[in-house]
Amino acid sequence: MKTMEAGEIRRTDVDDQRSAQRARLRSAPSLFWRLVLLCIGIRVGLEVIGLLSLDFHGQPVWTHALDMWKRWDAQGYLRIADRGYVGAPSPNADDPFDIALFPLFPLAVHVVSLAVQNLVLSALVVSFAASVGAGYFLFRLVALDADEAAAWRAVFLLFSFPTAYFLAAPFTEALFLFAVLASVYAARTGRWAGSGVAGALATGTRMTGIALAPALLVEVFARRTGVRDRVRRLAWISVAGCGLLIYLAINYFVHGDPLWFIEVQRTHWSNQLVPPWEPVRGAIVSLLAGGNDDMMTFIFRGRVAGVLVALPLLVLAVGRLRLPDLLYGWASFVLILSSSWLISLPRYLLVLYPLFIVGSRLGRSPRVLIPFILAGVALQGWLMWLYAGGDWTF
Repeated sequence: MKTMEAGEIRRTDVDDQRSAQRARLRSAPSLFWRLVLLCIGIRVGLEVIGLLSLDFHGQPVWTHALDMWKRWDAQGYLRIADRGYVGAPSPNADDPFDIALFPLFPLAVHVVSLAVQNLVLSALVVSFAASVGAGYFLFRLVALDADEAAAWRAVFLLFSFPTAYFLAAPFTEALFLFAVLASVYAARTGRWAGSGVAGALATGTRMTGIALAPALLVEVFARRTGVRDRVRRLAWISVAGCGLLIYLAINYFVHGDPLWFIEVQRTHWSNQLVPPWEPVRGAIVSLLAGGNDDMMTFIFRGRVAGVLVALPLLVLAVGRLRLPDLLYGWASFVLILSSSWLISLPRYLLVLYPLFIVGSRLGRSPRVLIPFILAGVALQGWLMWLYAGGDWTF
């Protein structure tokens, strides 16, 4: 009798798990369309702010409704999408320096432009789709360990982050975050081929994609399995390096040196690897010295603020998050800080998804969560106002 009762309990548990899995699968379309509507609402809001900023700054409004997004690095990505990587000599003086930009985002823009016939609009479409995907996988990842409310909190914290307007802009943040989250989620749920392919998309989009390596390795060895199965998993996650290898190959074929982008970074932007504390120290020293360069003062303040936000959250993540998520967060943060020309730290923090997971756990109370979201939205609106007007905003 006891054996039969135990069997009944096991069958009930299995049935419950299967029912829960089917419910999650049924909810996938609903989640997807909610995120689509959320991202459309955000995009409309940012567009309105941008158009008002154009009018305020005396710039043409409707003729610049798309071109106002084409700022700073976006111009380089759009050049690559238009004509690929170009070596010297070139009619455009900036062409040879575009090799410092990774290829996946401009490739995606080029493919979409075959149908859309407008590079800026194509880039906005790519970023929009990737934003929806990033929100989807962030929700799914958080929901593996917490309830739906916690997952939505993480999503809202991501999209209300002060620099989250870059998820809508023709920049790599949305595509990179989507690829990272898809890779981590696939590994977490045992889809190793998908994890490797998504990881390749990440390393083909940004150098910091290599921060996935320790997270995926820990995920492989965290589960008890046979040697053959573990080798198979390692083989699949090794595919994640293909994006970086393709980028190195492009460097070689265009400039004759697979590491040419490092030389360009060093000579054109005076950017090289430094100890991760050096950019923080430099920012603090410069601010205390009271320099007169308004743009650099803006950058230095953003750098210090970014560290003051990210560092405590990553410390609080210890013991609260799974080891793979923790390793990705810290590895990415250290890599980002190890740049001598660190002018965009608040933007780079967008791809540190562990920050938003920790935030969702700390913000269970609406009295804590709502003020943070409202403050983030207000700051994001102000930064979008500056961005659309042509001012530097990370």
